[in-house]
Amino acid sequence: MSLGNHGVTGGAFPIYLFHPLVPERIHHLLPKIKLITLLRNPTERAISHYFHQKGMGRETLPMGEAFQAEDQRIHSAL
Repeated sequence: MSLGNHGVTGGAFPIYLFHPLVPERIHHLLPKIKLITLLRNPTERAISHYFHQKGMGRETLPMGEAFQAEDQRIHSAL
């Protein structure tokens, strides 16, 4: 999303919330930036994400196993 010349831009990059180097990099590149983060109910988000990934064919594990694997998946993505 962008609103003309007002300097407003939007993006949906959840990894920014997890990656330990992101805050420093953002500050280095854009020291005066103001960020707004919208958070969802974590349980609803996880279930929604699971069914989305399942529907796209990217998730093969049953829901409980997929949730148990999430910490390792996030860690390996960093």
